[in-house]
Parts: sequence; structure tokens; C-alpha cells
Amino acid sequence: MVVLYPKAWHIYLSRMNNFDFYTFAEEMARSLRGIGHSDSRCRFFKANGSDEYSSLDERLSSVGSTVLIAVNRGDSDTQRNGADHIEERCGYVIIIASPTNDSQPDSRITAVTAADAMLKQIRNVLLRRYGNRLVQAKIYPGDVIADNFFGKALEFVMTEYPSFAVDQNFFIADGQID
Repeated sequence: MVVLYPKAWHIYLSRMNNFDFYTFAEEMARSLRGIGHSDSRCRFFKANGSDEYSSLDERLSSVGSTVLIAVNRGDSDTQRNGADHIEERCGYVIIIASPTNDSQPDSRITAVTAADAMLKQIRNVLLRRYGNRLVQAKIYPGDVIADNFFGKALEFVMTEYPSFAVDQNFFIADGQID
């Protein structure tokens, strides 16, 4: 358990605010054995909430193995929390998809099973690193992701807290506010 003293809160919260979704997703794509993304072997793709799936089909057409697709919905799907607007919730989606063969129905089952196992590991990493900021995490059932790609999606919401640093310039100089 982490015990924080009042002066340490602003340092702790500033570290917690440093969540770079695309960096995290690429780290997972490079780290997972089932994906194995590298600079020479592209298995990681970025998208935002408004990307059309037709453009995704084009990008995946040259890939013949499992991929990780990171979808940042934070720009288009931001929610405000209650009346005080003190925290912002950003939505993210990580999709893991594998190419399947229509003539082999078992290839879809294999793709979904592998995606489910990897997404659970990604969820566990999120919980370990950012548990107090992770508001919601849900793994959706298998579906067609792109042309002949079948997989699953992990959708999660992170709470972004503002800085709680106290600016001493706003207070009378007689004493320090901690």
C-alpha cells in the first residue's frame, strides 16, 4: 500500500497522468509473443474513433499474421464526470485480430481464443500499472475486424486527473499552504 504525504500528492498525480495510449499499445504489440511487432515486421496499427474500416482493410491487406490495432476514442468520445468537471474520461480500444480462412471455420475459433488470451493479459497489465485510473475494462465477443481478419476487442476507460499542485502566488505571503 502506498502512503502519500500531502506534499507528495502532486508528484504522484503528475506521474499517474502520463498515460500515452499509443506508446502503451505499441509496447504490448512488441511484447506479446503472439504478435511480435518490430520495425521490420509491422503488426501494430493506429486508428482514431473516426477512422473508416475500409482504410483499415487496406492497411491490413499486406499482413498475414496476428495484429494489434489501437483505437483512440479520446478525441471524439470524451465524457465529463458530474457537475464539477474535475476529471476527464478517455476511451480506448485495443483490437487483436488474426487472418482467417472462410473454408476453415475453426480458424475463427482459433483467432478468437488467441485474441481473448492476449487481451486478458493486456487488461492485467493495465490493472497492475494504472488500476486506480482504470474505470472500466470490457472484452467484447469475437467479430470480423477487417476483410478476413477475425478477433476481439478490449475497450477501457481511463480517468485523467488534473494537476492538484498549489500555486503559492495565490495566497498571502504570511504562511505556506501545504
